Amino acid sequence: MATERQLDEHMPAVKIMRKWGSNARFARAIGKTPSTTDRWLVSGWVPGVEVEGIVGAANRDDIIIRPTDFVDLRLFEAGEAVAAG
Repeated sequence: MATERQLDEHMPAVKIMRKWGSNARFARAIGKTPSTTDRWLVSGWVPGVEVEGIVGAANRDDIIIRPTDFVDLRLFEAGEAVAAG
């Protein structure tokens, strides 16, 4: 499970999950199983088709989600810009 591994805090899936406090709460909020969101944490990326549901859950739960939360900002430092998905 990703929680037993060292997670890259810069990766979008990790940044977004941390806003809910735990993988279990994040998964519950967006209607997914923890094993599904755990795979996202391992890869670091949120599938693009899930963005709308995450934003909706964040709005419902009064959690601030910004477009930059879905991007590894280190890519900008390297002169590249690649959106998640």
